[in-house]
Amino acid sequence: MLSGFIEKGGMVTMPNRFSSIVQLFSPVTSSLGLEITDSSIKMTELRLHKSKPPEIKAYHVEKLPKKAVEDGRILEPVTVTRALQTLTARVSQKTKFVHMVLPSQAIMVRFLKFPDIAHKDLVRLVDFEMKHHIHLPFDQPVYDFVKMNGTEAGRLTGHSSRRQKKIVHNKLPEASKSDDLFGQAAASKESVGLDLKGVDGLFGDSRQAEEGPQVEKTQCEVMLVAAPRELVDEYMHAVKAANLKVSSLEIKALSLYRVIEYMDFADKQGTLLVLDINERLADMSIFHDGMLKITRTVPVSFSEKEEGGAASDIDQLFAAFSDPDADFRGSCGDLAHELERLMNFYRYTLNNRSQEFSRLVLAGDVGRLNEIAGLLRERLQLEITMFYTERVQVQNMFQDLFPVYAVPIGLALRGNST
Repeated sequence: MLSGFIEKGGMVTMPNRFSSIVQLFSPVTSSLGLEITDSSIKMTELRLHKSKPPEIKAYHVEKLPKKAVEDGRILEPVTVTRALQTLTARVSQKTKFVHMVLPSQAIMVRFLKFPDIAHKDLVRLVDFEMKHHIHLPFDQPVYDFVKMNGTEAGRLTGHSSRRQKKIVHNKLPEASKSDDLFGQAAASKESVGLDLKGVDGLFGDSRQAEEGPQVEKTQCEVMLVAAPRELVDEYMHAVKAANLKVSSLEIKALSLYRVIEYMDFADKQGTLLVLDINERLADMSIFHDGMLKITRTVPVSFSEKEEGGAASDIDQLFAAFSDPDADFRGSCGDLAHELERLMNFYRYTLNNRSQEFSRLVLAGDVGRLNEIAGLLRERLQLEITMFYTERVQVQNMFQDLFPVYAVPIGLALRGNST
């Protein structure tokens, strides 16, 4: 979703296709991917070579104490900064620039229709809509938009409520595929709707302007992305205090799909379900024909229960006969139910009845991930694959850890792009 943020303010470029990144490589380039969750901070360093596959040089995680980050908000910036400094000390000093994700539960994404006018005029029109007609669940938004089809498609400009002027103006590479847009969807703590164009660049011109009714030729689709300035500032300040510089921001779904594009099994013609799980949240996303159709964040409960005080005799008696895995299986059942809801919504509400899901690709740092995969496989009757690719050089023991670091790996694959 978010794919670039300049420290001066504003969202900027959406993810460039991986092939364009490779062309920018010097013989060897170091790239850092950073993910901050409620429970930990993960960082991955990749060496990106011009003539051979990327190489994972370092991967580290720092656990965070409870309440340091909660629901994506940094409540204890000093604690987070110290953890970032510890991670930074463990990686090479060849780069200070990092690609990172914002918490998807705090982001708003909408698809809007506007007249197909020149980009400079569209900037003023979107600004007007933001001020007067588009209601956001937070104050002082930092926002950006991209023109998805029509003339001058793919141009992006960063804005904020306090600074209504152009920050970055980029022309994205044209993608190799196109499709009709999903329409408008709002992102909240429960749901984010996206429909990004193209297999590689995730953007491109739509054939609908040529094939649809004549009236559609005068309109264009615009994807609007907004985040609370306070939240963006929290992440920027924490990273800056750790002597790092943010090169780009985006959401998990796009970071993960960047890895999927690099995996041998990526079925760009089919419908793919992507799932990332941690102890408290699960990010579920659907891709079809190489495009992100919808992504949703739901609460889960896979964290281990804290030991309480001395249990009573009755509690001890019930504990002796209770199933110790009942809570775990219940959480898996709840997650499967949410996945079924998302799949049914995509098929029937969004009128995609003819599409069949080819597989579910699973990532995350939650414990017992393989067991979760097994239980989901039984419930959903769907092929489930863990994130992993031999096209990224890794250490011998890293295969089992690949799903844990899939998000920062996808971020680091951006290389020196912004």
